[in-house]
Amino acid sequence: MVTLCAVTLLAACGGDPSEHSRPRAESETPSTQPDSGLTTPSTDTGQWPIPERVPRLVVDVMDPDRSEVAGRQLYAGYTNFLSVHNAPEASVAIHDTTSGTAIWGEALPDGEITVSPFVHDGAWWYDRYGLTADGSLTHHLQRTGPGIERAEWPLDDAHHAARPLTDGQFAWLAHDLREWRASWVLTDRLRVAELGSPSAVRFSLFDHLGGTLVPRCSHHTTPGPYDGKWPVFQWSHSNSLVVLGSRTLVYVRWLDTLLALEADGSVAWELGGPDSDFTWDDGSPLWTSAEDPGPTSHAHLSHAWDGGAVFFDNGDHRSPRVSSVVELAWDEAAGTVSEVWRYEHPEGRYLSVLGDVRKLERNYLIAWTGDGVLSEVTPEGEEVWRATTDPPLQVSRFVLLDP
Repeated sequence: MVTLCAVTLLAACGGDPSEHSRPRAESETPSTQPDSGLTTPSTDTGQWPIPERVPRLVVDVMDPDRSEVAGRQLYAGYTNFLSVHNAPEASVAIHDTTSGTAIWGEALPDGEITVSPFVHDGAWWYDRYGLTADGSLTHHLQRTGPGIERAEWPLDDAHHAARPLTDGQFAWLAHDLREWRASWVLTDRLRVAELGSPSAVRFSLFDHLGGTLVPRCSHHTTPGPYDGKWPVFQWSHSNSLVVLGSRTLVYVRWLDTLLALEADGSVAWELGGPDSDFTWDDGSPLWTSAEDPGPTSHAHLSHAWDGGAVFFDNGDHRSPRVSSVVELAWDEAAGTVSEVWRYEHPEGRYLSVLGDVRKLERNYLIAWTGDGVLSEVTPEGEEVWRATTDPPLQVSRFVLLDP
């Protein structure tokens, strides 16, 4: 039986994008990437040893006049996520986006994967997952990089994402297993700590819901094992964490909800899902059911800014079931949301898990995870840069860096 929270990734990409995009409305474009400012390694590929398991990127589309990716560097993780139960060979690496050559890389221990690398304080960081026999996960936060002293920290009950806070602590998503109706339910907490010190719970989704758990989709009624317990029903599958000043954004996947948490753990607002504080800008509800989920259906989030964000919308419960990228803009005072731009999978396909997107100055960089494909798309839906992993491997969430 597959663990409730093991990461399995399926994706694909291709085709003519022009028929699958909507024009982008006017909106404030974020001026910088949230993970910028790192001094990246030399493009002399002989400077750092590259493990054999690090793939190269085959750049097969390049429009130098319109691409914002060309000439930069890409930090991401690579593995065969479909073999998560069979000791996949995973790595993290930085690639030159023009040549596709790996500049720096590091192999993960056999049987571990990474899904959410980031950069912070002059170093490269990534999460390390290891699947245990009882269906639970081990999770470490790794600090590394050329000329950086390597270090790792175990994170209590962690999964999916960890990020530095503005006060010097780190925050991470953590499992919260509770007895419920003669069974078990798995929700999420937000834990915070200085690395190496005991953690504290800043937010509990189970407590926020008041212990009232109403099934909203098939994921809520599908049991699995966790930590030696059975049956366990995973209620939230929170998967994304973005820090914006003193606030922390948490995306709760099975509830199609984006939570904005204050520094004291209180909820500033909920966007999407059954308890949304927002409506569409015409006053209609964002969410009516899992089959009519509104702006996102079981999505992933890496990039947000004040008043907006871009999501990889997996589209689990859409009809037809098609994955897409969507940019949303919201007005917190008015409590309204507008859809700025949406780009559907070029072949109309559904990607079950993961996927990533970053908004650039004008374009969008998308990870179609399962096929190991990254593509840069203009607001008009034209592909101006594209790369594929060689050998074929899946790509995790990513960070785009300046050389």
